[in-house]
Amino acid sequence: MFALDKPVGPTAAQSLVALRESDPSLRGVKLGHAGRLDPMAEGLLTVLVGDENRAVHSLRGQSKTYEIDVLLGLGSDSFDALGMLSAPVDATLDAPSVALACSRFEGDCQQAYPPFSQARVGGVSLIASSRAGVAVERPVASRTLHAIALLGVGSLELAAACERALPRIALVRGDFRQEAISARWRELAAERPDARLTVASLRVRCSAGTYMRSLAHDLGAALGVPALAWRIRRTEAGGLTLDGARTLPTPT
Repeated sequence: MFALDKPVGPTAAQSLVALRESDPSLRGVKLGHAGRLDPMAEGLLTVLVGDENRAVHSLRGQSKTYEIDVLLGLGSDSFDALGMLSAPVDATLDAPSVALACSRFEGDCQQAYPPFSQARVGGVSLIASSRAGVAVERPVASRTLHAIALLGVGSLELAAACERALPRIALVRGDFRQEAISARWRELAAERPDARLTVASLRVRCSAGTYMRSLAHDLGAALGVPALAWRIRRTEAGGLTLDGARTLPTPT
């Protein structure tokens, strides 16, 4: 078992393929992971090798730590930057207001899965229903947010956000609606380049299965504005950290 510092772009499965291709010692060996990361998320992916995969369920149940940036004033149907955006609203929020809202999420809660996720309703995943345009009630699950620390609050104009988002979206491989999503980013940035957004940086310690995308969306709702997960970086899981973590080879 070892830590992989997954970059933005590949899925967890694509990361394992890249690992196997880059390391001859891993070819022919069963690889797995103890907790997926979305394409736009980065950081700690716990890689399981060979017989370690037998313990996958217990390892996936361990608590985790994330550092996330929440973009307040802009929302999407996936609750992150890799989604179809809604119209922006000017959101100038101060640190005390954001900190107070964050404190209300600490403790045990019932968290709804994000629309583009693998949770199933009637045997169909939410991601399949969302892509088909079928509205379903998102299931909820019991989660625990052990601690949420506000690390800082800053501002960002929509045009600058677009400039940062597009290169990251371009790193994603597979069918994630990238072309249409990028076009929507450009459209809104052209219409409202100076829309004022707030970026809240958080450190979150939580139980397994907690979605940072849902937390970002819900935090925005608590503050009365749309919101999405702008950056998600997992830094720890079950005591395993990024210290000495392996990295994927740089694509050529």
